Amino acid sequence: MYPSSRTDVENIVQWLQGRDESQWEKQSRLLAAAIVVLREISRRDKTGGRGTKTDLLPPEAAGINDALPYLRGMLAAMNGRSRIDALDYGKAALKLLPEG
Repeated sequence: MYPSSRTDVENIVQWLQGRDESQWEKQSRLLAAAIVVLREISRRDKTGGRGTKTDLLPPEAAGINDALPYLRGMLAAMNGRSRIDALDYGKAALKLLPEG
């Protein structure tokens, strides 16, 4: 799930670098869905051995948590159709999201 969500963010950033004005809603919906998935991943607990629950987070969790404010800013900018701001937020988020 993580790699596909990161790829979605990469693809949206690539779209923002272009000039296509016809897909704002589609790209915004895709980003909103990716944010939901990433937030879930960053909060997921793993179950330890012998049925004991541990608070171990996935290795991507720290980077996701750091990137989420930028992703939310990116979504807000996209909803306002501010390509430059959305692109800035998206690039910053990608720097924080671990490659995976």
